[in-house]
This record gives sequence, structure tokens and C-alpha cells, in this order.
Amino acid sequence: MINVTIKQAESNFKMYLYREGKANSTAEAYLRDLEFFRNFLKDNLNNKIRYINQITLVEIRQYKDYMLSLVESGETKRTTVSRRFNSLKTFYNFLEEEFNIKNIIKGDKFGNRKQSIDCRNALPEVLSRREIKVILDTIRNSNNKNKYRDYALFQILVNLGCRRSEVLELKWEDVDFYKNTIRITREKTSNADILPLPSPVKEALEGYMDTLPQMGEYIFQTRESGKMSVSAFTSTVNKWIKESKMEEIKGFKITAHTFRHSFITELINKNIEESKIIRYTGHKDIRTLKIYTHLNHSNLSDVNSIIEDLFQEAM
Repeated sequence: MINVTIKQAESNFKMYLYREGKANSTAEAYLRDLEFFRNFLKDNLNNKIRYINQITLVEIRQYKDYMLSLVESGETKRTTVSRRFNSLKTFYNFLEEEFNIKNIIKGDKFGNRKQSIDCRNALPEVLSRREIKVILDTIRNSNNKNKYRDYALFQILVNLGCRRSEVLELKWEDVDFYKNTIRITREKTSNADILPLPSPVKEALEGYMDTLPQMGEYIFQTRESGKMSVSAFTSTVNKWIKESKMEEIKGFKITAHTFRHSFITELINKNIEESKIIRYTGHKDIRTLKIYTHLNHSNLSDVNSIIEDLFQEAM
């Protein structure tokens, strides 16, 4: 078996599609889906994979988990997940035929619509507050130059259940330290929700702010490029998960969305009304938590109270 880089395979796949008589629109759709997979490998695995034969079932499982997390967050439709995985299966059929590369996803039913729905409805993996504290303590006790920034980022994931896009769009003007509120912009609708500012988030943001020589527009920035990118965000989360060794302890892939699942699970276990959870987390799909009603901005104090209690329990 020859070593084929992902870029080489992608280039040959394009010619293969046209040789097979695929319409331009169909070929372009396959290539977009393959680019999505390549970007996933780049952003989530820090460019460690160059050759096709370096991709194992571990990376395939992580890719599935990632796509399902996008469905859960409302960023992607289930049908899109099915199409993307079926495109990957076509790509692997091509690799087997063209380069005699083992088709590691042959017979995988993930791309089937029913299978995708079953996976979507599976119970998400979650972390306990004490397990989350291990990760937070790993950041807080480190000597990393970005530890105050990263600690604040994780506190927002943990105590507000935010999506990645919502974290990256946060601006300093969104935080009212006097009224103890924070404005979360929902990417799907461009609407904004005003939520109570949990004390651990407030303290982490204040600690981070004290380290900044000057404050930019966005809360989370990199020294090199200003506003934190998606790849920088993913690398940051992966770094601290790895250093905490929590994945080794739990035996499953931990992503930023794991903290959202954990946050929602905690609130459900504390008997917070599902309608309030939907309001607090920005869910719009009524099937996600089954109940959806409109709430007043002032009617979320009990959710914040639960967050404060959970924070104290983990200390």
C-alpha cells in the first residue's frame, strides 16, 4: 500500500468524480464534504495527520461525535450529517479502488438516516462537577501564559452551557459587571439573550481582565490574530483536556460541547423546568428538550441559583 497524502487523494478524487460522470453540482458537493472532513482533522488534531493511512477508526469516531455535537447545538441538520458521512464513504470506496487502501468504514451504517437519528437520540456523555473541577484546577494551577484567558473560557462553557460560536462572539460590552448580567448572541437567529452572570464566571472574567495590557473588542483573543479563531478555540480546549488526563479517566472523547451536555444534565437533575433550560441555553428545536415556552428575562434566577449551588458543591 502506497502512502497517499490527504491532499493528493482529494485531487485524484475530483478527477474520479468527473470520470464517473457526476454532474458538476454533485461533484462539488462531494468535494465540499471532503473539505469539511479535512478541516475537522486539521482543527481538532492539530495537523498531526498528513497521510490517509494515518486515519483510524478513532478519528472516524471523533468525526461522528463532532458532527452530532453540531446537530445538538442546532448548527447542522441531521440530513447534512448523513450526507457528509455518505460522501466520506464514497471517498473511501474510491481510495480502495484507486490505491488499494483499506476501506475502514465499509458497511458503516452511520450515514443511514435512521442510524443518524438513533445516534442523535443517544444519551450524551457528561462530566460530573468534580470531574470538571479537575480540568479547571489543571488550568488554574498551571504556569501557562494564557491560563487566565483559558480559565475564563472554560468557566463560561461550564456555567453557561454556551456553544462554541457563542463564546467566540462574546464582547466585553456584553458583560455588565454591575448588574451581573451577560448577553449571549445566538448565531442561528442573531438574537441575544440576557442571562444572569454566575459568580464563578464573573470572577474568572475579572481575573482575566486584570492581566490584559489593553482590552480589545472581543473577550477571547489570541496574541497573534486578535479575535480567537475556531481552530485556536479547539486547540485550547483539547490542550487542557489532554493535560487533565480526563479523557483517559472517562474513556470517551471530551469536546467543548461535552460541557454543554453536562450543564443541561445538571439542570434537569435539579428539576429545573425544561422550558427554562431551553430559554437559558438558546435551544430552538422543540424536540431537543420536548417542552418550549416563552419566558421573561427576569424569570431565570432559579437557574442561576442552581449554578451557584453546584459551584459551591464542587469546591
